[in-house]
Amino acid sequence: MEALLLPQDKAAEQLVIGPAMISAEAASKLVENLTAEDFYVPGHRVIYATILKLVHDPKAAIEAATVVLALQEAGELDKAGGDSYIEEILTGTPGPSWNAYAAERVRRCSQGRQVLAAIAAASAEIREPDTDPEDVANGLQVELHRICSRRHSRSAVRLSAAVDGVLATAERVQAGTVEPGIPYGLAGVDALTGGMEAGQLIVLAAGTSKGKSALALEMAERTGLHGPVLFVSREMTAAALAKRSLQGRTGISGQNIRYAKRLGTGDWQQLQEAAAEIESVLVWIDTYSRTVGEIASRARLLAASSARPVRLVAVDYLQLLDWQTNRGDSKATAIGRIAWGCKTLALDLDVPVLALSQFNRDPNRQNRPPELSDLRDSGEIEQHADVVILLHRPEDVVTDVSGCLEVWARVAKCRDGMTNTWTGPDAIRLAFHIGRVRFLASEQASYE
Repeated sequence: MEALLLPQDKAAEQLVIGPAMISAEAASKLVENLTAEDFYVPGHRVIYATILKLVHDPKAAIEAATVVLALQEAGELDKAGGDSYIEEILTGTPGPSWNAYAAERVRRCSQGRQVLAAIAAASAEIREPDTDPEDVANGLQVELHRICSRRHSRSAVRLSAAVDGVLATAERVQAGTVEPGIPYGLAGVDALTGGMEAGQLIVLAAGTSKGKSALALEMAERTGLHGPVLFVSREMTAAALAKRSLQGRTGISGQNIRYAKRLGTGDWQQLQEAAAEIESVLVWIDTYSRTVGEIASRARLLAASSARPVRLVAVDYLQLLDWQTNRGDSKATAIGRIAWGCKTLALDLDVPVLALSQFNRDPNRQNRPPELSDLRDSGEIEQHADVVILLHRPEDVVTDVSGCLEVWARVAKCRDGMTNTWTGPDAIRLAFHIGRVRFLASEQASYE
């Protein structure tokens, strides 16, 4: 790749470097907004590194003479272009003010070079024998998004500014203009937790066939009325989830939907009305992502294509995701890494991640409700989770006249809220409708 084809703007780089050599404020802006690698001219990278050292030295003054002296002492003045080039930069500097336009131009040129480099690396990798094209494409996708999202990366936040933001949000919550979090739709759970928050890893755990997938799909659909949701399923197909969604709204079994000859005119009308309702639900089903990295890539693409931030990522379920392990690593170690990956995903995307999990063993066999220690394969799931919700269906519970089974729910961990017990006055009871495969206790959120 010829150098002349690479995006670059020497003049813009000079307009950014110049003010930073004579103004402490401009130097701080330089360090905050750009890196040495953003500059194409090698001498500008050297000057940047010198300014960076001076910014971090509380005793150093930011002025041209100090920058030149520091370059001389480090033996890098010639690498920076020499005295004459420094003079050229300063002569062309209109003043000490930070030039945001020039900085944006420098950043965009740098971004262009990084995109070209990523494509070139992928092009070289794909030519290697035994290379999996999907792995290369996924890796390129993640790298391109990393490059293009850097503009929106978050810098360190001063504590007082964070406090101001918290108080401003609290005022809006008190006024009723916003909710404290994204509702679970379970009144008791919302009252304890305040709803799902961005950056949280929420673990929903239950034994096999206890309704965790159904509850997760309900939460996803409810959230999808207000913004994009990514529902990752490693257990069910998109068609199976679609039939479950239709069944939940109509009461028509998935089996009857599959064997359509059993459907009457009234059934078809119900299904069409349900389909019209689902049209407004912004839930995307992903049955292909196998790793946390692939899920992150899919979520970023969804946000970009929707031109709206993703409101929720749901993963069904943790133990079915893949993770690159070292020889000798246990399953518990791998699951711990997956849990940490999901937490990192929540922080990086600033979105709640709802991850389903199974138990080590069926607590019902011991005739007791499950506890945090029952989480399958790793105590690290509990460690990394912000909220853990456990579901339990007692063995002696029978279907009532309305076709519902009682399911118990417990908030076993909540970093920023309260927990409850299985049998105390704060116990939460849900009604699971067998025919609809739906929790009828999914109510309007109540935070009181």
